[in-house]
Amino acid sequence: MREILFKAKRLDNGEWVEGYYVERDNKSWIYPAGNQVISKSLARELRPFHSAKSTQRIMKEVFPVAPSTVCEYTGMTDKNGTKIFEGDIIHWTNWNGEQKEAPVCYDQEWNRFCVWLNGAESMGVNMHLSTSRIEVIGSIHDGEGGQHEGNE
Repeated sequence: MREILFKAKRLDNGEWVEGYYVERDNKSWIYPAGNQVISKSLARELRPFHSAKSTQRIMKEVFPVAPSTVCEYTGMTDKNGTKIFEGDIIHWTNWNGEQKEAPVCYDQEWNRFCVWLNGAESMGVNMHLSTSRIEVIGSIHDGEGGQHEGNE
């Protein structure tokens, strides 16, 4: 089973933050995955989002993010150990030595993460591309997010 994580750009500074995604009252938040406080009790606290005390504690540890930049983790890493997220632009060398670049997307028809070749045919990242040859080189969201988004 793959780890369910997301990344998105913070509204306050435009930096990427990775962790658990929460959406409430038309606002988007990421709770950092490395924070040791995440637990079943936090999940219960986030559901109602009404207790002033719990909300204050949570709000110190949760970052508001630009909803247009939210990306899901594919469960795979590239050749450098970098996590591959939906929206990441990956670079690889094809079987015949051709250099390729494409963004990672989710193909609902095949229920898989993929890259689109020539805008028409999808190729599953997990099936057809060896992650030992893939390198994350950027994101389709570079230049987005941060203080320019209206999610405050």
